[in-house]
Amino acid sequence: MNLRQRRLAVGQITRTELKRYLQDRIALFTTLLMPVILIVLIGSAAGSAPDEFLVGVLDEDGSATSQDLLASLDDTPALAVVEYDDAEQLRRDIRLSQLSAGLVLPSGLSSSVDAGREVQLGLLTTQADQSAPSVIAAVNGAVADEGGRLAAAVFVAEQTGRPLAAAEAEVDAYAATVPPAQLDVTTTGTVRQGDENAFTGAVTSQLTLFVFANGLFAAAALVETRRLGVSRRALSTPIGSGALLAGLAGSRFSLAVLQAGLLLVIGALWFGVAWGSPPATAALVAVYCLVATGAGMLLGAVARTADQAIAIGVPLAIGTAMLGGTMWPLDVVGPVMRVIGHVMPQAWAMDAWSAIVNDGAGLSDVALEIAVLGGYAAAFLVAGSWALQRKLTH
Repeated sequence: MNLRQRRLAVGQITRTELKRYLQDRIALFTTLLMPVILIVLIGSAAGSAPDEFLVGVLDEDGSATSQDLLASLDDTPALAVVEYDDAEQLRRDIRLSQLSAGLVLPSGLSSSVDAGREVQLGLLTTQADQSAPSVIAAVNGAVADEGGRLAAAVFVAEQTGRPLAAAEAEVDAYAATVPPAQLDVTTTGTVRQGDENAFTGAVTSQLTLFVFANGLFAAAALVETRRLGVSRRALSTPIGSGALLAGLAGSRFSLAVLQAGLLLVIGALWFGVAWGSPPATAALVAVYCLVATGAGMLLGAVARTADQAIAIGVPLAIGTAMLGGTMWPLDVVGPVMRVIGHVMPQAWAMDAWSAIVNDGAGLSDVALEIAVLGGYAAAFLVAGSWALQRKLTH
């Protein structure tokens, strides 16, 4: 066969394999619908921080002092107070995440304050609530403000001999004449897109996860191609093993590019993601799709059955994605796990995406990441082609 005929043969094999894959509804679901669903869920969760936190308050004292503290909490901008009269109901709502925290004002609060004794307030939170530190800080601030007001009133009462209630009124009247402090906030540095648009990280992480995962899942179809004898029949024609392997690789690469391209378009049009430098983005997508293609061909060569390919591919895709930082940023793990994570190609892809979309990096700025991914792609493609050729010719 001449070069033109070989190219036609490669194109025909690529189109045939693509058609077979696109007729599989499950494959279409994992290629397009599942990533989009996860992007919506992850992006919505990351961008849904409340403007204020609901805090349940159980007032067991029922005094003017406890009511003043409750009013101080309610006046705090970050807090919204919900009053409770049952401790068990308060704990239940905290466990169900209907409240960010619960505050118990114990009986005897007023008498302890009047006597100048230390008062312990019980604040209830859940360990799983990531907003707990913010809630605790806001409650502490409100309690400290009220404590300072009472301390000032006690001091006035002691110095003047007036009743505490009159001293409190005098302190409040004076406080009303003091202008509030104005905080002038200046932000330095560049605002990262990922901080402004929560869907940015969701799209890049799911693109990185699913392009590689679907490359592995496509190995099952490659095993079926061998099992059904399609590959052997193709080799009985003059096209040769090289054209066959190129066609199989071309179909997997085309699928990876199709999925990545769809997620890029959806990210831009639906979720408002700005993809930064077109050359850098295109180079990253191309080389990462080659990584997924090579990994899928290697798995398709070593797996004996389609079920075995799926059984290996699913945990492999999830495990490498977790280690590679597609499910959580590697910035939050220790240095040892960060090094281990960068054994995975996903970590290098995520580093490149962060630089491109958050820092405005160009092609030269992510040259190292792309070069490393190119090394992965070359290793996978060479190993996969060699193993697959041995399976087809022996």
